[in-house]
Amino acid sequence: MDSSVECRGMATGGNCSGRGIGRSTFSRLEFVIAVIVPAIVFAGYSYIAGQDSNWDLMNYHLYIPFRSFHKGLGNDFFPAQIQTYLPPFVQIPYYVLYSILPPIPLGMLFGAIHGMNASVVYAIARLQFAHHGRQTSVLLALIATVIGASASVFVSEVGTSFPDILVSLLVMLSLLLGLRGFVVGSRKSRALLLASGFVMGCSTGLRYTDVVFLLAFVGASCVFWPKGGKRFYRLMAMYAVGSIVGFLTTFAPWGALLEARFGNPFFPFLNGVFQSPYAQLANWRDQRWVLHSLEDVVLYPVRLALGAANVTTEVYVRDPRYLCLTVGIFLAIAGAGARGLAFSARSPSAGQIGTGAFKSQRGSLFLVTYVSMSYFLWLALFAYGRYAIPVELLSGVALLLIIDFFVKGRIPKILAALVLCIALLLLGRAASWGRIEWGAPITEIDTTSFSQMARADAMYVVGAGAEPISYVVLGFPTSARFIRLDGNQLGFVSARFDGEICQALSQHKGPIYYLELVRIAAREGYAPVRDTARLARFGVRPSDRMAFQFSTRMHGFNVYEASFGDCR
Repeated sequence: MDSSVECRGMATGGNCSGRGIGRSTFSRLEFVIAVIVPAIVFAGYSYIAGQDSNWDLMNYHLYIPFRSFHKGLGNDFFPAQIQTYLPPFVQIPYYVLYSILPPIPLGMLFGAIHGMNASVVYAIARLQFAHHGRQTSVLLALIATVIGASASVFVSEVGTSFPDILVSLLVMLSLLLGLRGFVVGSRKSRALLLASGFVMGCSTGLRYTDVVFLLAFVGASCVFWPKGGKRFYRLMAMYAVGSIVGFLTTFAPWGALLEARFGNPFFPFLNGVFQSPYAQLANWRDQRWVLHSLEDVVLYPVRLALGAANVTTEVYVRDPRYLCLTVGIFLAIAGAGARGLAFSARSPSAGQIGTGAFKSQRGSLFLVTYVSMSYFLWLALFAYGRYAIPVELLSGVALLLIIDFFVKGRIPKILAALVLCIALLLLGRAASWGRIEWGAPITEIDTTSFSQMARADAMYVVGAGAEPISYVVLGFPTSARFIRLDGNQLGFVSARFDGEICQALSQHKGPIYYLELVRIAAREGYAPVRDTARLARFGVRPSDRMAFQFSTRMHGFNVYEASFGDCR
């Protein structure tokens, strides 16, 4: 059964020869396979990889949704360091299921959910290659999906608590809806663009760094429809309205709380703009991966392909996809320029150059431009691998479309795609953010007397350096309070916080304890580091009398009785 393809001109609404964004006919079997197979594959991979124990999971992925359900925003001070005040909504699904399911089904379930990214990538690829006929389209879509879904950072997050791989599913869905919205009937087009913008806005509200993909969609649209006429502007207006509504839906509730508490709805970010008295007047962001020179930009994909240390993440990654994508993009630009590429909304068939999908006008070039803009915007703003998972996922589609541009003939196209896929599979290496053998949940405390010793009316002053330990808060009574005087928030927050911490300590009516990290399972010979000067500044005096001890699979703690004097 041949695929059916429908295309209508953007400006005129009439028929056109463009098939780069088509409407392919999916059989029920193909649809089921495209959904079920990735779910099974990635659920199985999650089981083989082991139980998630990543740094962020222990630092804030569990604590901030737990606080949202059981504590007020001002109850604790920095148990999860500066990440204490990140938006909680994107972590709530994992936290809720973590509270219900044992570790193995939890990891496998999220592996299956994360595998849905591959399902959407396959749907996008089928649209792009629909003009080749069913068999070739399916084969090329499968190869493109394998290339994208085997990318190093994407694979490293499968079955984990990281939100990047969850919100990437929203980015993929938004793109799929947007691609379909540009070519179906007018009423559906408006609805699809509205839905696309809404999903993208929701994603951006959940994870601010996804603004890169929103901007890339708008930018790619404007590049290919610079004279799009009233119809184009109406569609983009629908996308804008959907984006704003979606963003406010996921951002506004938390932003309102932050505004009321700190005077900055994005706290701790953009404080140079909102100037909250609780933080330094600077637009803070992670500077570890920012590229500072043209040389850095040029060598970035080369270093990533060679597996140089600390190129794009805290853990080792080797992935040649970005190098292939960079070379392919510039080759496509050069090839298009050499052949006199020109688009006009009034002449949808203009610029029929190259072969395959590129011969058919906007669809494929739009997607390659979208991926290119996403990639270079991300590179300019962040260059942190976890924020570029949608680029990884779409890399296979973009690379195969570029091959489609240059290579003539069905068999040569398929052979080139297979060679590329095999090379990338062999040369790439996925990172590990921390996995342990399947066993008890990391929050389980293995001290039998803990529930009797941990008092509900106590305040615990935490000493753990920069180690991620806020997950242990889940084991304490919800009314217990936690204050962390050390951590990565130092040097960023202002004296306003110090004053509130002193006030909380001085007004506390119950006992005060000093909770000290004394053992890290992954680090033999760990010795606790007690910041006595900072403790003295806040009038906290730990005694030598130990109240109790407890441990988890990841850490061990001693809890000492403490007293409070005057803050300095």
